[in-house]
Amino acid sequence: NGQAGSFLLDFFKSSLWNVSDTISLFLSTQVIFTWLQYTMHMFLNEYKFSLDSQQRYSPPNNDEKLYNMVPRVSPDRFFWEDMYVFLQFENLESTYSWFMTLASLNSLFITLKVVKYVQNINRVKRVAGTLDKAKG
Repeated sequence: NGQAGSFLLDFFKSSLWNVSDTISLFLSTQVIFTWLQYTMHMFLNEYKFSLDSQQRYSPPNNDEKLYNMVPRVSPDRFFWEDMYVFLQFENLESTYSWFMTLASLNSLFITLKVVKYVQNINRVKRVAGTLDKAKG
């Protein structure tokens, strides 16, 4: 166990690029997981906008019990259903916002990977060197 920890520590100490690559790999898995979580959300797949009162979205029975909604015959039921819909939109927005945050961070680290590989291309080194001399 000590050898594994020592190996990981040496791996990350040997190059800052290793840290960057590891963070990017972690972010990539989180982006995929969050996207799947968003796309598989039950409300996203079942809710349909409609002005027809016969096609109103009805919350699942489990959620009716979870939020202790008033009975379907109650005049307040429409209010409760509307609040449920707003809550689901809020949950979806929160998941999508987190997805966008992770994807943005991952884009940054992927850009760092590109810099890592491009700096080793001889033609790029020459152009960068020429530009560096021109600025001075």
